[in-house]
Amino acid sequence: MAGQKLMKFAKDSGQLPINEFITGSDKIYNENIATYTTEEAPSNIFDGITEMVEDRARNPKDDTGLPSPYPEFNRMYGGLRRGNLYAIAARPGQGKTTWINDLCFKIGVKNNVKALVLDTEMSKEEMQFRLVASISGIPVWHLETGNWRRNKEMCDKFVAAQSKLKQYNYHHHHVGNKDIDQVCALVKRWYYSEVGRGNDCVIAYDYVKLTGEKVDRNWAEHQAIGEKIDKLKKLSEELNCPIITAMQLNRSGEGQNRIDDSSAISLSDRLQWFASYVGIFRRKSEDELALDGENFGTHKLITLKSRFQGRDAAGHNDYIRRVTADGSERFVNNYVNFNIQNFNVDENGSLRDIVDSQMERHDLDNNNGDGDLISDL
Repeated sequence: MAGQKLMKFAKDSGQLPINEFITGSDKIYNENIATYTTEEAPSNIFDGITEMVEDRARNPKDDTGLPSPYPEFNRMYGGLRRGNLYAIAARPGQGKTTWINDLCFKIGVKNNVKALVLDTEMSKEEMQFRLVASISGIPVWHLETGNWRRNKEMCDKFVAAQSKLKQYNYHHHHVGNKDIDQVCALVKRWYYSEVGRGNDCVIAYDYVKLTGEKVDRNWAEHQAIGEKIDKLKKLSEELNCPIITAMQLNRSGEGQNRIDDSSAISLSDRLQWFASYVGIFRRKSEDELALDGENFGTHKLITLKSRFQGRDAAGHNDYIRRVTADGSERFVNNYVNFNIQNFNVDENGSLRDIVDSQMERHDLDNNNGDGDLISDL
């Protein structure tokens, strides 16, 4: 049956560009191969359960999945697991591309696995300059104009970074004009040729929007976006690897009265349906920077949903009681702090660390401070 469909497609599509021909062939093949790999019969979930648990104890791991470069994120949510979709939502210009690339690149380095970023907006050259800036510490403007060579300190930084830059293996492809079927076909070809069946890798798609998908009065934009998210999830399951993606927040996610919940995510609720992790990523406001303190970064990641939990997960509710700017106390959803500087991302603990730090300072401030030493009893 599959062979007949492929023959008919080849006969009817001889005039298509080669990329579209390959995409169409891959789609027919993958639709049919899935029918042979799906297990239809239910099974007793307790069959072999004790052996599985004991086997895991004989071969313990440091963490689940592929650990991220962010210790607090790992502690709360674990590593990125095979066959799962991880997503952040942000307003334009909030740093989501920087965060996704930093996460994907550093996961690849940390776990010695190959990484692929599919970018709908930025070119390879733009990403190259950003990566060199983040690794070397040289500002992007000096790299893009070549003026770094006029500065002795920057020359030294570039020389020090050269050996690192040559050893990394990080793949990038601009897919701004490709629909989701073309993207999936491209990813599969990369996976089977560069990674190999059964091997670990990490893939990022930045970001979910219409890129060639057709919409009309019978197929609305939110339906096309929903189908796109569904296909990304199925792709992660088929290749058995984590996929990282992003979506835009609507306008309720900006300004002083911003809403940091799932109602601010644009276009489709399917991100919450299919993604194993969903978080809002944004810059801190001036008031938040003053309240948190300069040691706790420029950005925050607010978790909306996490299917999996890490070593020290708080459970379904992770609320922290903190003192607000007016001196009152209220419970706030915990978040992870990040500092972005020159396209490099560093994690700076969570809200719990901020509260603990402020409590320590408060205790010190309440000491009498008279300078007298208390003699040993």
